[in-house]
Amino acid sequence: MLLRSLNSLLIGTLVWALFLLPLAGAQEFFPSAGPMLMAGPQGAPQINGFLQCTSDTSNLTTYTFNGVNIGPYAASRGIIVVIHGEDAATNFNIATVTVGGVTATQAIDHDGGVVINGLFLVPHATQPTTSSDTVVVTFSEAITGAAICIYTIYDKCNGGASDYQLLNSDVLFDTDSGSMDISDPSFSSGYGFLATTMDTTGQTLSETCSGSCTETYEQSNAEFSWAGVIATSSPGWSGTVSGTGDADQAYFTCGT
Repeated sequence: MLLRSLNSLLIGTLVWALFLLPLAGAQEFFPSAGPMLMAGPQGAPQINGFLQCTSDTSNLTTYTFNGVNIGPYAASRGIIVVIHGEDAATNFNIATVTVGGVTATQAIDHDGGVVINGLFLVPHATQPTTSSDTVVVTFSEAITGAAICIYTIYDKCNGGASDYQLLNSDVLFDTDSGSMDISDPSFSSGYGFLATTMDTTGQTLSETCSGSCTETYEQSNAEFSWAGVIATSSPGWSGTVSGTGDADQAYFTCGT
């Protein structure tokens, strides 16, 4: 009698285990939902803002970055490519930038000495139809390293490089630790993009902003550091940038 009761209990436990196992495993197939994205003009998710950065320190004239996220394709998409570069030379510039073979329009190519900031735009009329592609940046000479950072903006910044300004015409600070206030750009509509690059080894720059702005990235490699800010209305930002090294800063504002 006892043996029969134990057999019944074991069979019942096994049946319940077989029933509950698929329910537990279902969590792997139905993960919790991530951030909601707005539907774009052609049903594609619309992502306004920063996507990614990638860097290389191979001492090249032409840097090729493969598989770069440029956001879901939509007819209204504009692609902003921010370029940060560093070299021992005191004079160099960005010759060309392409995204998926399409030439980007230069808004800023600002050489601050040993570091450089470039902001380039691929407007909706000429953009590739891909969601990830190859970005190629060619400089006037071989440089120590380069980084690219990508934004996508839908329904704005599509008139080309219509409005841009330089924040500074020279280095922000050099060799000794220091800081400088971030100036405030004014723009009537659209977005403002701020780029900062600092030549440093084993150090990182620090950037803060307040106002209608978001610091979208603050990154570094063995050769240099770089940071970016996006503003969504004017007045756009205020704050400070600090660190140890030669630094340069520039911004680009674009409207509809």
